[in-house]
Amino acid sequence: MEILKTSRTYLRRFQAEDLDSICEMESDQQVMVHTGPGRAQTKEESKARLSKVLEHQPQSDFDGYFAVIDIASQKIIAWFMLLPVGVDEFEIGFMVNREYWGKGYAYEVCKSLSHQALTKNYINKIIANVSLQNLASKSVLLKCKYTLVKKDENTLTYSLE
Repeated sequence: MEILKTSRTYLRRFQAEDLDSICEMESDQQVMVHTGPGRAQTKEESKARLSKVLEHQPQSDFDGYFAVIDIASQKIIAWFMLLPVGVDEFEIGFMVNREYWGKGYAYEVCKSLSHQALTKNYINKIIANVSLQNLASKSVLLKCKYTLVKKDENTLTYSLE
């Protein structure tokens, strides 16, 4: 089921059949370097993560984990999450298949998902935690009007209200 549509993509919930697409992204060290694990994942690690994603019970249409599908190719090109971290505060995160880097997909989806979550939902604030070295994600967040609210040794925290 389509959750959200942009000009070039649509978001849907992940399915068990998405494992190969997830493995393609997560086995790429350059994609994974700024994520939680910080390294490329094995197929078994990606399978375990997908299992966790499939078990997640979202609170609404606009939170949880999302497969981003390119309308033209029908391929999964990115992974987005919007998860609760407080009563009315959520954290956004994303990774994009390297083949689609630099083409504006992360910005397009981040802007649309953030807007929908804040205007059509009970969410009052979205935060994003980004590694200091992740220039691409910082750029996406700034373009989407997130503001820097905290900086520590390794992480920048951005916020959108």
